Amino acid sequence: MPWHDTRRSHSPGAGLPTLGGPASLGVLLVLGVACEAPTADAPPTHANCAVAWGELVITELMANPAGPDAGAEWFEIANASDRTVGLGGLVLTAGSAARPRSHRILEVVAPDLAPGAHLAIGSAPLGSVIAGYAWPEMTLPNTGGFIEIHCADQAVDAVVFGPEGIPLPPEGRAVQRCGAARTNPSGPMHPDAPWCPADAASAPYDALGNRGTPGAPNVPCPLQGHCLDGDATRPIRTPAPGDAAFWEVYPDLPGADDPWAEWVEIRVFRAFDLAGLVLEHATSTGTRTFPIPQSHCLPVDGDSIQVLGGTSDPTRNGGIVAMVAAFPTRGLTLYNSAATLALKTVDGLEIARAAHGAPRAGIAIGLDPSGSTWCDQRSSDHFDGLGTPGLPNDPCPEVP
Repeated sequence: MPWHDTRRSHSPGAGLPTLGGPASLGVLLVLGVACEAPTADAPPTHANCAVAWGELVITELMANPAGPDAGAEWFEIANASDRTVGLGGLVLTAGSAARPRSHRILEVVAPDLAPGAHLAIGSAPLGSVIAGYAWPEMTLPNTGGFIEIHCADQAVDAVVFGPEGIPLPPEGRAVQRCGAARTNPSGPMHPDAPWCPADAASAPYDALGNRGTPGAPNVPCPLQGHCLDGDATRPIRTPAPGDAAFWEVYPDLPGADDPWAEWVEIRVFRAFDLAGLVLEHATSTGTRTFPIPQSHCLPVDGDSIQVLGGTSDPTRNGGIVAMVAAFPTRGLTLYNSAATLALKTVDGLEIARAAHGAPRAGIAIGLDPSGSTWCDQRSSDHFDGLGTPGLPNDPCPEVP
């Protein structure tokens, strides 16, 4: 993950240098509710400030929330030391190199942060879920910027985000540091763990669907080839060709398409993890690709039938209780025509493939229990349409 060393050595009384060069976006960030500092060159200091480099760590930030940005942006700090840290006198600077804003936390309003505790600093009113400490004037540019914390003339922590630093996730998701511990303060300023987007499958923290953990511990970022199984991280169990087969598909709802109510069903012959697999739906004129996030393992048992869709909420997926939320970011919008389904690994290894005929609105198409013929599934009362999600398929009529 790109990282820029923004530490500087300063002679007594020399003040801070401008940090707006090409290697960093040069924005000093000051905690507090005091007056805005006019520039990032010489942020206000306070004689009682007593926080050393690395004791506070920037652990998460939301630069591009869903909906209006004003009053909805935030970043999070964590106490990485073994003592309670008072935030009075700290200076925060955030924004772009062209328009940085600085802020100092006054002792009269300064919170204390216990060891291991997290605090969200947001542009919303104090007490909001994103503002355990309020800095209304703060802005975090969608295109990239810089956050820095100073105590007197000593940098405490800093991050660069955007093209020059930590890549930002799509709108509505925070980006988080995977761990708060730091290397020896005498060494270069860099995190000991990568940054990753907030889990797209996690519960949103507001009504607009924004995802992250403002003021709370971050969800661990899986290592490449690993996934979360409950609270533990383990290697992904990748399937082999033939470990699963497509069994049923519901691509055409009556009326308008609904990405949260379309689904595919697979029959699993050997246990594996869905994490990181890719579903393809292809016609003669195009292919739609639906990746399954790697973050959670999503294990499936052998000798089972699994329904894969966008959400496990029956009030949104058409009444299917046993749906696996394999596509939580954008659901499924399958072709309403004859097409071919394929399930692949991220490297392109094909696990399963099946061609199905043109669907009829409100009716799933399934494979005959013999495994030889696809036909309409006529069973009712299992969900809002006709079909057998999670259940044995209806037999196909015999062809004379």
